Amino acid sequence: LCCDMNTLRRIVSTATSHIATQYHGLLGMQNKVFRGADAVGNRYYEYEDPDHERPKIRRMVDYKSDPDPSSIPPLWSHWLSFRREQAPSEHEIKAVDDRLAALKDKVKKIDEADAKLRMQEIADRGGQSAPSVSSNPVYFQAAVGRHRDKEAGRSPTQTLPQQDQTARRHLDTPYKSQHPE
Repeated sequence: LCCDMNTLRRIVSTATSHIATQYHGLLGMQNKVFRGADAVGNRYYEYEDPDHERPKIRRMVDYKSDPDPSSIPPLWSHWLSFRREQAPSEHEIKAVDDRLAALKDKVKKIDEADAKLRMQEIADRGGQSAPSVSSNPVYFQAAVGRHRDKEAGRSPTQTLPQQDQTARRHLDTPYKSQHPE
């Protein structure tokens, strides 16, 4: 024999227990109730788990294609994790989709305005592009302040502390590398 009798009994007991658990789980899923579907085609169900003294409600998703948790919309994710009692309604899903579409539209407009502002700044500098924001924190600080000033309709040096005025003067001078080429 490959092992002693006690080890063999434990293996058989564990295997039997595992099979029984899987069988009871399948019995519970036979009574699953369809709660809805999302735009991707994932289907959502609720069922009672018979493995407990008191029936326990379980929720599950039947993926349309490969199981990918990132494909689950937020409303359905909240329902699956019991952060909301009721499955999302069509009205709620449409409202979220409308908000996302409006947000994407706003982001597009902001990106277009930012690109236009950058082009104007390059033209104002005589065709020279601005120094890299990520490599120059002083420039970044001043650029953020200049953008706020422009939105507020005030001149760049109006009502600013001395430190910010120094950073703004830095913007008016061409960027020169600290390292010789």
